[in-house]
Amino acid sequence: MRTFFVSPEDEGKRADRFIMGKCDYLSFPLLSKAFRKRDVKVNGIRIKENYVLSAGDRVELYLPDEAFKESKNINIPVIYEDDNILIVNKPQSVPVEDEKGSSVVKLLKNAKSTGKALPDFPALCHRLDRNTGGLLLLAKNKKALDILFDKFKSREIKKTYRCVVIGYPSNSYAELKAFLIKNPENSLVKIYNKKVQGSVEIQTNYRLVETNGDLSLLEVELVTGRTHQIRAHLAFAGYPVLGDGKYGKNITNKQYGFKKQLLWSTSLKFEFKTDASILNYLNGKSVSLPAKSLNEILRKF
Repeated sequence: MRTFFVSPEDEGKRADRFIMGKCDYLSFPLLSKAFRKRDVKVNGIRIKENYVLSAGDRVELYLPDEAFKESKNINIPVIYEDDNILIVNKPQSVPVEDEKGSSVVKLLKNAKSTGKALPDFPALCHRLDRNTGGLLLLAKNKKALDILFDKFKSREIKKTYRCVVIGYPSNSYAELKAFLIKNPENSLVKIYNKKVQGSVEIQTNYRLVETNGDLSLLEVELVTGRTHQIRAHLAFAGYPVLGDGKYGKNITNKQYGFKKQLLWSTSLKFEFKTDASILNYLNGKSVSLPAKSLNEILRKF
């Protein structure tokens, strides 16, 4: 049995999503079975998966101890490394940074691959959501970090993603523009067709790679980089990412058995338009993960 207390940041979440956020190594069928057997309680009362939580609630999950054994041998593959930067393939379910549990940064600081890095390095140059996998760029010294921050800000580093979405986009290529507002209280963003107070403009470009009619594989370019932009923007356009519990279609996610969004950062390209000092040697360089077909992705997961 495990007990969790709901923080103000988690208020308003469904019970099943809250638990998956705390124990994302649990299988979706196992958690569903726990709800069916009424093995989940809130403040001592048995509840269903769609129960909405309040701050201060005590959530009790009754499962065998074996179900809570999280893997300790997390592998963070290094895709590219030199004296200044490190590019890794971040696994899904591993946060980029976490003060309490395992994270990419903590694991890399303990890994031999980072060499004699300073205590504050490697350091993140950008972020990926916990359940988004793929290429993550880190700096190994302060000068490189400052340069890369500036290059991301001026859009001189191109990030490309691949994702599986529900539906069949009518256009094989599109440049989507909209406006986004972030709500930190519930960790969600909202998309609008026109500018509203507090919103920022976003642009998400996509190319249709493959489709089977029901699901489609897209290649996505982030022109702007905002919180949950790809997931929220594609859902707003009518093509939610498969497995996305926040902006997706839960009925379809359950139908296919996916509890994590099928979204990966697959390519980084350095396109410097101005001087990059010690990183000038990276200009024109690109790092990519091997491309997978739609069927390969669906079979693997």
